[in-house]
Amino acid sequence: MGQEGEEGRGRAGLPHRQGPRQGHEPDQRLSSHSQRPTLGGFVADVVKVITLIGSSPESFAKAADAAVQEAAKTLRGITGAHVVSMSAKVESDRITEYRTTVDVAFALER
Repeated sequence: MGQEGEEGRGRAGLPHRQGPRQGHEPDQRLSSHSQRPTLGGFVADVVKVITLIGSSPESFAKAADAAVQEAAKTLRGITGAHVVSMSAKVESDRITEYRTTVDVAFALER
């Protein structure tokens, strides 16, 4: 094994980090106590989160909105959305498509 004080190495050969990775902490913005979803007057104890990728030729905001609007076609009770990442498709030195990865939270029905 390694010498005392030596950090372990991950698959990429980088040191293991202590604690959660940046951006992977539980997201309080998706379900705060002040905005908890209700079902028939009762506070929902369980909220499901799905990940979607939205796109738009105009902006990151419109790409995120496209993801939420598409989810709303088949889901009820959407309580929040969190943009996880943004990327863009580039052609001829110009952005031709904005893309957002969005976590969408919604209350589970029983």
